[in-house]
Amino acid sequence: MSLMERAGAEGKTLDEERPYGVDPNRLYPIEFVADLFSVDRKLVRWWIKKGVLEGIRLPNRAWRIRGIEIIRIIDQGASRRTPRN
Repeated sequence: MSLMERAGAEGKTLDEERPYGVDPNRLYPIEFVADLFSVDRKLVRWWIKKGVLEGIRLPNRAWRIRGIEIIRIIDQGASRRTPRN
């Protein structure tokens, strides 16, 4: 079942299925994450090393990050920017 079919079957729009334009079930390269957050690749690697992001190392030494991890980081950042009463 494609993403469009799944979104339609559950009564959700495509934007609700893919928050922030990131598919939670997909693996993304470090370059994509760095561009999305407007940071350097080395900072993303440092986040993986420190445990902020869960990275998956592929056999060819490339790193991938789960979409759900990207969404979690964005949501945490959004909650930090909201004023606390």
